[in-house]
Amino acid sequence: MSIRWQLLLSHLAVVAVAAVAMVIVARLSVDRAVDQLSLANHRLSETVLTKSGERLVMAQAQAVAQELARLLAGRDSADYAALRRDQALRAIATQDIRSQFGPAGYTDVYDQTGLAVLHPNKTVEGRNFAEWREKFPQMWELVRNSLHTPVSQGYYDFIDKNNAPRKKFMAMVHVPRTKLIVVAAVDIDSYFKPVQARIAAEGQRIKDQALDQVWGHILAGLAAAMLIGLACALFFAQRISQPVRRLAQGVAALGGGDFSVAVRADGAREIKALAQAFNRLGGELVAHIERLKAETAARLAVASEMKVARQIQESLLPSTFPPFPEKRELRLYAINQPAKDVAGDFYDFFLVGPERLALVMGDVSGKGVPAALFMTMTRTLLRNICPDEPDPARALAKANELLCQDNDASMFVTLFLAYYEIDSGRMVYANAGHNDPCVIAADGAARCFGRMGDVALGALAGQSYAAGWLDLAPGETLALYTDGITEAPSPDGREFGMDRFEQLLTANADRDVEDICRLVVEAANQFQAGERFDDVTIMLLRRAAT
Repeated sequence: MSIRWQLLLSHLAVVAVAAVAMVIVARLSVDRAVDQLSLANHRLSETVLTKSGERLVMAQAQAVAQELARLLAGRDSADYAALRRDQALRAIATQDIRSQFGPAGYTDVYDQTGLAVLHPNKTVEGRNFAEWREKFPQMWELVRNSLHTPVSQGYYDFIDKNNAPRKKFMAMVHVPRTKLIVVAAVDIDSYFKPVQARIAAEGQRIKDQALDQVWGHILAGLAAAMLIGLACALFFAQRISQPVRRLAQGVAALGGGDFSVAVRADGAREIKALAQAFNRLGGELVAHIERLKAETAARLAVASEMKVARQIQESLLPSTFPPFPEKRELRLYAINQPAKDVAGDFYDFFLVGPERLALVMGDVSGKGVPAALFMTMTRTLLRNICPDEPDPARALAKANELLCQDNDASMFVTLFLAYYEIDSGRMVYANAGHNDPCVIAADGAARCFGRMGDVALGALAGQSYAAGWLDLAPGETLALYTDGITEAPSPDGREFGMDRFEQLLTANADRDVEDICRLVVEAANQFQAGERFDDVTIMLLRRAAT
């Protein structure tokens, strides 16, 4: 039964003066309790969600610091120019911090002097945060404290580009074994504003609904005041105020961290609706926090597994350069950069005789983990077949038969295999549908060769492959590569192209093979504006001039 009907029925017993007094008291009690409940709900949402956000931001800063420590292992972390050119490292160091509602902040890196090393806004790089100590003293104080503290965090006031004040939170973590510091900064309002606004709006709606009902009851009470007695007025005031007091007690428990608290939903229809909304709030907060924890843990687990997979794959590719320091007749260098966490492209080289070197360049169909597994199987087969098979064409035919067996996924790999005689410079080769290799003369002239018209390995069983030969003259350089370079797309849809690739090789023919490899990879990455479409792999072998 509604409050209005209760007051109308009490018309028969309550005297006017007592009824007016009790109705006014009831009105004031409900108004105060509902205000307290709305205020407590809003404060609770800010406290709980903000604390959760602080932990998530700190977790992201720590994850970035660990990733940078891994990427910088063995590198000169004080060479800031090189770090800024490394697009993969930049992508890790300056990533967006996102909530379920969109971007809310970013990460950047400075050193232990306060100098900005990597920042989403490149105009900040190379500047010291001390420049802003007067404009943003709170921010500078946090930066200054972080220079000697491994892990720190705090809030500061910020003025955005529209001269609007913002409250920001930043977490700072030192990168192990370096003098670099990762900072993760978010706009707290942007991070949680949509959730807080939703909670505030719901609280205001419930408050308005409750107050509208109470006003109706007050009018009924005023009409009943002429006849209703003091005893009935006290009874009905009790009926109204008791559920509200229980709600106020529940709010206090919720504010203390007990998200499982629930109040009894009884009394008048409007108060019951308010209690039911309050009971739902605690459960929704618990569910939201648990979802955030589960999602964060899942993302970290997947990221960790993919890091291990990439480390395993990198260990399979030759990584010691120069690989044969005692053989001064040649210079050899190679680079492999995956489009995803692991690559389908691969290169390999190994001796198949005292003075005979096997050279391999392959590109597996697809990307990611399936391509990486197929790449590993192909590499292993070639390493087992080539030492016993002096003809590269027959070696490819044997590998093709094995790869076609039980190939339910219909994967294939384009591959170039060559046997290079170190003393004479003669090279015998076979090409299973791979890109044409290039030879760069000492004077910079470039020519391509090796188009045999044979199909990729794993595509069709029973295939035979043709062999060709080439004499590499003193001072000439052999370039093996994948289409991740020549077919690299620009943001406006253009391809890097073979002409641009050959011009780059020609213009730098007098440089060391390692320098040329790095220049080509950097040029392809810049052409794609940092968004790699495919794995990028290149290997150069140069025969000594004398």
